[in-house]
Amino acid sequence: MLLAIAGGETRAQWRITVPMLVPVDGGGSAICFNGGILWIVGNQQLFRSVDSGITWSVAGAFPGFLVDVDFIDSLHGVIATQSDTYLTSDGGVTHKSLGFVSNSACFGQDTLTIGAAQVFGTNTGFLSVTSDGGNTWQTNSRGLPLCVRRLTNGGLMFFSDVKPNGFLTWTLDKGATWAGGGTGIDWDSYSFAQDSCDHNRIYLSHEDVGAVVAKTYTDKFSKIFLTTDMGNTWQTIVSNPEPFFSGSIAAGRQAIYCPTVASGIYRSLDRGMTWSSIGGPNIAFDTRLIAAINDNIIIALDTEGNIWRTDNSGGDSVLLQPGLGTLQLSTHSLFTTTSLTCGDSDVEPITMQGFGCIPLFVARTAFVGADSASYHINYLGSDSISVVFAPQGTGQYQCNLVLTLGDGTTDTIALGGTTTGGNFPLTMATADQKTDTIGATVSVPLQFNGLMGTENIDVVMHYTGADLVYDSSVDLLGGKVDVPGEQWQGRSMLHLANAQSGVIVGYARFNVFSDSLTKPVVTFDSVHVQAAGCKYQLPAPVSSTITPVQGCGTQLISELMRTGHIPNLSFSPNPTMGEVIIFSSSDLGNTTIEIYDMLGTKRSQTELTLTANTPAQLILPQADGMYTIRVRSAAGVFSSRVIVRR
Repeated sequence: MLLAIAGGETRAQWRITVPMLVPVDGGGSAICFNGGILWIVGNQQLFRSVDSGITWSVAGAFPGFLVDVDFIDSLHGVIATQSDTYLTSDGGVTHKSLGFVSNSACFGQDTLTIGAAQVFGTNTGFLSVTSDGGNTWQTNSRGLPLCVRRLTNGGLMFFSDVKPNGFLTWTLDKGATWAGGGTGIDWDSYSFAQDSCDHNRIYLSHEDVGAVVAKTYTDKFSKIFLTTDMGNTWQTIVSNPEPFFSGSIAAGRQAIYCPTVASGIYRSLDRGMTWSSIGGPNIAFDTRLIAAINDNIIIALDTEGNIWRTDNSGGDSVLLQPGLGTLQLSTHSLFTTTSLTCGDSDVEPITMQGFGCIPLFVARTAFVGADSASYHINYLGSDSISVVFAPQGTGQYQCNLVLTLGDGTTDTIALGGTTTGGNFPLTMATADQKTDTIGATVSVPLQFNGLMGTENIDVVMHYTGADLVYDSSVDLLGGKVDVPGEQWQGRSMLHLANAQSGVIVGYARFNVFSDSLTKPVVTFDSVHVQAAGCKYQLPAPVSSTITPVQGCGTQLISELMRTGHIPNLSFSPNPTMGEVIIFSSSDLGNTTIEIYDMLGTKRSQTELTLTANTPAQLILPQADGMYTIRVRSAAGVFSSRVIVRR
C-alpha cells in the first residue's frame, strides 16, 4: 500500500506530506533514518519511505505497543515493543520474536547479518545483549535503561534511571566494561543524540511528563542537558515548566533539533548552547518521532499522526559550511550493466562516507550529457544518493552526474544503461562532404528512415577537428534548430520539428579551413523521438567526414585567413654548438628538412613531423659555418639561416 502526497498545509515552511499515517496515542512510536531510508513504528505497524518522507508504504505488522526501531541497512532491523523485541531480515515483511521486553533496542556497530546480529535491548533494570539472533542473552544491571544507541566512535551508549537521578554510560566492548555515569541529569529523560563532530558531546532531552511516579522524583521542569565529556559531567541548557519537550532529539551535522509538545521544534545552531523554535509540528511526549535527513530536511510525526517535512529548516535555512574532512563515494559509475525493457525504470544507490570533523557534503547536483533527461535523483541525503534511470525510448544511454561539494570541488559519476523494445526500427543517414575553397561553408545533411509519421525529434550533433568553425544547424526552411543552453564547443543539441521519413530534415553548417592535416568528423547520436514512448528502436550514430581543400600552401593561406597571421617557425639557439630546436606555431605535419652550406651544397635531409607548440630537435653538420635550413611542408616552404660555432 502506497500513501500518496497530501495537500499544501504549511506552518512556517513546514508541510504535511501524509496525513494521519500513524495515530499517536499515549506515547510510544519512533522514527529511524539510515542509508537513505526512513522507518516509523506505531499503531502496530512498520512504515517505510525511500524519498525522504514524501511517500510511505506499510512494510510490516508487529503486535504490541511499539516504542523503538533501528535498521542497520535496508533489510535488517530491530523493533522494540513493551511486550517483545523483534528481528527482521527482509525489511519488516517477516520477523522473529526474541522473547525479550525492551524500552529501546539497536544493532551493534559491527554487524550486518541477522545470524550474528548484536542486538542491544533494555528492560527494567538490565541492558541485554544477544549475538546469536536472540537464542541467548547476556545482561548487565544498569538501573532502568530507557534509551540505547550506537555511537559514532564504535561504541554503545544508553541512558538509565536510578530514582531520583539519571545517568548516561557507554561501553566499547559490548557491555563487558562501562564508563561515564556521572550524575546531574534528571530521572525520566527519554532520548539523546551524539554530536556529529565531537563524539564526547551528547545532547539529552528530558520531558518529565506522564506518570505520577515521574512527578514524584523530579522538579516538574522539562529540560535539555549537555555533556562535553561523554556523560561524566552535565550542564542544564534549557529549563521550562513541564509539559514542554517531548523527549525526542535529532542531530544533523551543524544543527540539533528537539521537539516540544506545544511550541513546535526547537533548534540549536551553536552545538546546543542556545535554542529557539522554528515552528512545525507538536509532538507527543515519550516518543522518538523526529529525524534529520540533513541540516535542512527534517521529518517529524505530530500528535495526530501526520507526517511533517521541511526542506529549509522551518523557513530559516542552515547555511551549509564547507567540510574539514573528506567524502568517499562507494562507486563512480551506475547502470553500467543495466538493460531495461522500454517503459521500465531502475534505481541504483551511491553510499557516501564522510571522514574528519564536519565531512564534506554534496551542495549541488547536475546531470550533464545528451541523455540527461532520462535520469533524476530520487533521494539525496548525508550518507547516500539514489539515482533513477528512466529512459525515454530504446537504445544506449550515457550521461554524467556532477556532484559539487561544499568546498567547491566536483566529483563525477558516469551513468549508463540500455533499453530494448520498440516495434519499428529507426535509422539515420548523412553524407560525407568536400570543399575546394578555404573558409567555405559546408552543410552536413541529416535524414531519418523508418518514421511512421510526422515526428518531433531531438538529436545531439558532435564535431571534431580544429578546422571546423560551427555556424548553426537549420531546418529545410532555414530556421535555426539548435536548442538554447545545449550548445558548447564540439557539441549541440538539435530540435527537429515535423520530421518525416526518407527526406532530409536539416543541415549542420560549418566553415571549413585547412590549418591541419586531419579530416574533421561530424556525428549525430542520442536520438529522442518526443511523445513516441516505446514505438521505435532508436538508431545507431552516423558520421560525416569532411575533406578540406588540400595542396601546396593551403595551410599557410588557411591560417592567415582564419587568424590573421601565418605559421611561424623559430630555430634556437642561434648561434649553436651543433643542434637546434625547431618550434612551430601551427601543425605542419610531415615535413622534409634540408640543410645547405654557404656554397649551396645540400649537406643532409631529414623527415620530421612538426606539430603546433611542440619542440623538435635537429642535428647540424660538424663543421663551423653558416647553414641554411629549408623546411618543406604542405603549408609551404620555410627557410632560415643558422650559425654553427663549436
